[in-house]
This record gives sequence, C-alpha cells and structure tokens, in this order.
Amino acid sequence: MRTSLLYLCLLCCTCCLWHGCTSPRGVERPRGNLEPLNSSADDFAPSFHPNAPEELFFTSSRRGSEDLWSARFQTQAGTLTVHPPLLDSSGFGRWLSSFLANEGTVAFISPTEGIAAAQRIQTPQLQMTGGMDLFGFLFRDGAWHAFPLGETLNSPAWDAQPTVGRRGDTVLLIFASDRMVPLPGPEHGWSRPFANASTLLPQGDTLWGNADLYYAFRVGGRWSPARNLAEVPGGQLVNTPAHEYFPFLFCPEYRPRLLFASNRSGDFDLYLAELDVDFAHQRLAVRSVRALPKGVDTINSSFAELSPAIPPPHARPDSLRWLFFASNRDTLPRPGTDPRRVLRNVGGLDLYAFPIELECRPPRITYTVVVLDQENPARPLRQPVIELRDAQGTVRERRTAQQTSFELRPGEFYTVAGGSLYDSLSCHSPELQLIFYATPEGIPNRQQLSLSERSRTGAFAFTGVTADTTVWDTIWIRPVWYAPPQCRWMFSEMLRDPLRRSVPYYQTAFWEVNTSANLQRHLWLFRTSVYRDAGFIELHPDNQYFGYRSVEPAALRERRRQRYDRRVSEYRAFARIVDQNLQLLADSITHIILPRFLEYNARRGGQAKLIITLAAYSDVRPILRGDYRGSDTIAYISGSYDSTASHLRLTSVIIRPGASLVGADNDTLSKLRAYFGFRELLQYLQRDSLFAALRRQGQILLPTDVTTPAEFLRRSQQTPILVLAEGRQYDPTVVPRKWGYIDREDDFYELDIVRRLDVFVDLVEAQGSLLRKPPCCMP
Repeated sequence: MRTSLLYLCLLCCTCCLWHGCTSPRGVERPRGNLEPLNSSADDFAPSFHPNAPEELFFTSSRRGSEDLWSARFQTQAGTLTVHPPLLDSSGFGRWLSSFLANEGTVAFISPTEGIAAAQRIQTPQLQMTGGMDLFGFLFRDGAWHAFPLGETLNSPAWDAQPTVGRRGDTVLLIFASDRMVPLPGPEHGWSRPFANASTLLPQGDTLWGNADLYYAFRVGGRWSPARNLAEVPGGQLVNTPAHEYFPFLFCPEYRPRLLFASNRSGDFDLYLAELDVDFAHQRLAVRSVRALPKGVDTINSSFAELSPAIPPPHARPDSLRWLFFASNRDTLPRPGTDPRRVLRNVGGLDLYAFPIELECRPPRITYTVVVLDQENPARPLRQPVIELRDAQGTVRERRTAQQTSFELRPGEFYTVAGGSLYDSLSCHSPELQLIFYATPEGIPNRQQLSLSERSRTGAFAFTGVTADTTVWDTIWIRPVWYAPPQCRWMFSEMLRDPLRRSVPYYQTAFWEVNTSANLQRHLWLFRTSVYRDAGFIELHPDNQYFGYRSVEPAALRERRRQRYDRRVSEYRAFARIVDQNLQLLADSITHIILPRFLEYNARRGGQAKLIITLAAYSDVRPILRGDYRGSDTIAYISGSYDSTASHLRLTSVIIRPGASLVGADNDTLSKLRAYFGFRELLQYLQRDSLFAALRRQGQILLPTDVTTPAEFLRRSQQTPILVLAEGRQYDPTVVPRKWGYIDREDDFYELDIVRRLDVFVDLVEAQGSLLRKPPCCMP
C-alpha cells in the first residue's frame, strides 16, 4: 500500500531532473515532461529490457534519423529521477538501429529473445511479407540475429508495434496492423490500409483506413494465425473504426491488462483494457476498456498520447507504477504558473511519465475457515484454534480464532484442522458443564484436531486460478458435557413417598433388618430356646407390649394374641417396603452413583473417592434389659466421613455373642444394626455385574475386609470406593409424650420411623492426607 508520500507523489507528480537540464528562462515544462530526455525533434516509443529494469530505451530523430537512445532512471519513495540520455552504443542498440525503419518498438520474450518490426524494402534479407513486418530476434553466439516470422503473423500491409506476455512456454503476442478485414464490423474488426483511403460500408457509412490490434499465441515454438481482437468476447471494446495503436501488455502473468492508443475520441488518447487470458487453451477475452484520466496536466490531453510502457518488473507488492508515453501536447506555448513564464513542450513528441495505480501480483486465494459447534453452530466456542498444514501435516500457521483467513498459493497442497484447546471443568452452577470438545468421531481435541470438510478426503490444492478468489471451509466439532455430581447423596431424601421414608427397618430392641425373608425366620427364631427369655424384642411372644404367652386369664391372652397378630401384620407390610427400598438403594448405587463416579474419577486423574456410609439408628428409649443372641462374633470397621476435618473417623467394632445391649445411648444395638444393615445391602449389591467386577479388581474396600482402622486407612489410599457402616446410637429428634403403645398419637408408635437404616454417599478428592469435597460437586 502507498504511504502518504506516495499519495503526495500522485498529487504532485514530481520529476526530479538531473543537473544541467533546467528549462530556458521564461519557459516551464508541462507536468510529467521528462525534459532531460527530450529534444527539439520527436522522442517516443519508450521500452525496457528485462535485464535492465532501470534503463529506458526510446527512439529519437534528434540526429536526423530514428536512432535508439538510452537513459538511466531511478524510482525512490514515489519519485522518478532521470539521467541525460546517450545514443545506445550497445550491441543490441547498434544492431536494432541498423534497421532504418524499426519504429523503435521492441517486445522482449526473454532477455535473449524478442520481436520487433522493420520495412521490407530496407531489410530484404528478412524475407519480408509486407510493407512493415514483424520479425524475431535472438542473441546467439555472442551476437544478435534476426529471423522472419512469416505469413502466419504478417500481412502485405503494415504490421508493427508488438507487445508480448508469457506464462510458462506459451507466448501471447499483440500488435497493430492495418491489414484489410474482409467484412468490416464489430465482430470482425475495422482495419484498412492507407489512412486516406475510404470504403463505403453496406449500411452507407464511410470507413477510412485504420489500424486494429491483432493477437496470436505461440505454443511449442509455433505461432497460431494472427486474429483480430474484435473476434474475441468483448473485443469490439478495443477495436473501433478509428485507429488503435501501440499496444502494451501489463502483468500478463497474473492479471493481464492492455494499454493502447486510440483516436476514437478525436485525438489519440491512452486506454486500459482488462483482459482474461487462458494461456493453457489459448483463449482471450476483453472484460472492460476505459480511457485513462484526461484533462490539463494529466495523462491524456487534447493532443496525441502514444506508445505507453511500464518498466519491469511488473509483479511487485506495491501498486504504484510509472507510466511512460509520448505526447505532442503544448507544442504551442500556454500560460505557465508564473505570469512571466510560458508552458511549452521541448520538441514535437516528448517523453512523459505519470504515476498510475496498477496492481500486479499473483491472484490471491483467500481461504476462510470457521470452526462450528455441531450441536449449535451459533454458539461461540471456547479457546478455538485453527491450523494450516502442508500436505505432510506440518503446521505452517496456527491461529487462535474461531474464524480466520489464510492466503494460499495456487497449486500448493494443504490440509486444515481445528477445534478447541479448552479442556477444563469449571464449576459455576449445578447445570451441565462443558469439559472439552471432540471431533465428530468423538476423539477429544486435546488428542486430535478435527479436519476441515475439504481436508477430509486428503490434501487439497487450487489450480487454474486467474483472479482473486475466496474459498470457504468449515470445521465441525462437538462439545462434550459433564453433569456435576452431588457432594453428598442421602438415600432417605430421595424417597418421595412418606410411607417409604418412615418405614421401620428394625423391630424394637432387635438388630437384624426386617425384610420379608428375615421376618419369617425371626418369628420362628423367637420361639427357639436361644431366645426363650428375649421378651425385650418387640415381636417376641413374651414381649411386654405385644406378647401373649404368659398372659392370664385366657380372654385377656386372646386379646393380646390378636394385638400381636396385628403388629406382625404391620411388620409384614413394613418388610415389603423395606425390600423395595433396599432394591432401590442398590440400584441407585450400581446404576447411577457408581457409573457417574467412575466417569468423574477418570476426568480427575484417579484422585476422586466415593465413600458409602450405612448409618443405623435406634429410638430414644433406653434398653433396660437385653443382650446379643447371635451365634457369630461381629467384627468390622465403623466409621464415617468428617467433612469439616476432611478425613475419615474410624473405630474398630467387636461384639461377641451375649454382649449386653443395656444402656441409655443404645450404642451396641445401633452398631449391630449397622453391621446387619450392611450385610443385607451387600447381598443386593453383589448381584450387580459392575459392583462384582469392581470388587474383583480391588476397587471396593468393605468394612469387613480389614481388622484395624489403621489397615483400613492404609488400603483406602489405593482404593477409590470405600464402604463404611456406623451405628449412630439413637435419634433424639422424636420423643413421645405418651409412654407406651396407646392410641398412635404421640406414643411409642411414633418411634417406628426412627429405627431406620440410611445411606450417605460422599464424593471427595484426595489432596495429600486430606479428603476434600471437590469444587464441582453439587450440595
């Protein structure tokens, strides 16, 4: 892009002239006049050699004949500096000047090959076809050599002023000719020899002799026949019934444009045509034609402007160029900027140079790619990333953007991948949390980015691009969500049915769980000799409140028997609910809690732990008489998770047969209930395949697996799932005012809901020796 200095140059068009070239006193030169190069004769046909981009060649008649002259020039910071010219004495200059009527227009195909024109009568050795013919020249064996181009290009009329463009081995030639068009018209052209000769057209118009522009392609060293530019699409915009002269191809390799002179507006002006050139198929089209700016002290004037040329190299990052041309403006003086001075040309045709904005660069392939959320394309992504890679997968560029554009090179192979670098578990709410993104196939982006749609079938390339092109592509990724776990899960709180929440799990003063299967065994057991004097148990036949065996008289015994049966029926109903609750509890652990924990633990690198605590309660009534009648010694590790201290509270429990239950706090009874509640639930859990597999893998530690708290603590450090049982003495929240089973209002019946088994599940993370609640769990 131009700097402010370049803009200033465009406004002022300053030409810094070499010392000793000031204008005569009282005379100014028109804007853009290259005074150090011009003479009182004609100076025209600027051209440039590919190997000398800062050397200008032009034709001058200042010595009485048209000779080739040269001058050095420099462009810097938007300013053009020219040096005084010298008669070109190089080998090429002397050789070209030997053709007396060469018109000075030379088109170089390469530094050692080109095309020029000469008159037949003065160059009989070239086997010329017409009055002025095109001929080729080569530098070979240390000298320049000319060779005829033949009738494929030349005609019996005037053929001259060549310009060439090349892409690979294919050469495009455009030149001026006044050869006769058989059927003049917009689609065929208008050229006719002899400017003063006229032709009456069928529609009654008069066509005067004129020159059109022609073109031909060379492929494999062979030239195609020359064709009138009017025959190509849009060609009628170039060739008109007026004269078209001095074609000059600019930027043929990327964005071809044709500069030429035409007097279609009355005087000769310079025009610019946008071309489409298909070098591969030798096709040509004209997209548009416009006149260059016209006015006082600009490129076009009310006089003649001829022979445009732009110095090489054409392909450059910037767009500021210097347009060289010849003009016979101001041969008669006009008032200058100072009233004491006049403005006048140096000679007849003078050389001029004006700045002009013309881009010449490879066509830009703007590849725009966007990464989108497959679930909701409108949802912004977190930490997006896009990689541009070569065909081997090497990263060429990396952008941290959801949408970006890369400029690709035509013909090069690329692959593009992208996704998101986000890989975190932020805990702002109990709702679903985004943890990372994955490819559509489910591979996390932290392991593999997702390929773009164009890259899914392999590396891609863009060929045959002749104009700036924008290409769109999409990368799809899908979010992976995580449901934050609960910090603590309590079984009793998940029961919605009040009856299920208030059901007693134990008979008064008894330690085994009241399930349907157990109840039948208990009723039988209470009639055995071991339990002969165990009337402290609620459903024992000799119980203080419901027993009947030792009651007299018979009538009272019968009423007590009926009361006993009603209480047994109640416990049968309770047992059915306990059965359902235990099954629901086991299913909740195995189907919901364990799978979620395993997923969470994997995300947290194995630092998480799941603590399942079974808690058993007695009611507030103290046991005044009673003992443990089981035959086995009960031994386990009792404990629970202390969230305040962030560690486990563990004790060893050993209860032998015959151990007393007497005490105000019911401690021994609640410990027995915790143990038997654990054993009952374990039967349900072991039926599940996941629980059984985890148990075999050593990932579950039970309270009966070890004998000491220290051993449990040591093993818990390597085990993710811990099961504890704890007797919590009595529940003081329910204290009846009526002491006895009386009318079911504020009496002992109210205590049924207290004799329960509850389960607490805590999710924690190991942080050294501490077990802390994770940041992402819900209360």
